[in-house]
Amino acid sequence: MEEVEREGRERGALNFEAAHIAARAGEEGRAWRYWDHVDRVAQRLPQGFYQPQTSFSRVIMVAHAVALAVELQKPGEAVRQADGPWSLAEELTARLTASHLT
Repeated sequence: MEEVEREGRERGALNFEAAHIAARAGEEGRAWRYWDHVDRVAQRLPQGFYQPQTSFSRVIMVAHAVALAVELQKPGEAVRQADGPWSLAEELTARLTASHLT
């Protein structure tokens, strides 16, 4: 099971890179299609999870979603992503709390 989860996270990280490349090329639809996969993988991660090999985590993906919208020159979408379903503040608080408990 852990192997399947690891593979999913790695594919999530690769899909983010594909989304970023598509966004830089101005291919909005393609960028968000890749992003949809990233989002599905990231949503399944436990709060505070971080994979150091790929930097894949919920909080990092929130920041990347904002960056994706910026690359696409969509400031309104960037703000929406920043205020989206995952609160950066909540995620960072969870990570800080977890680090103080260990």
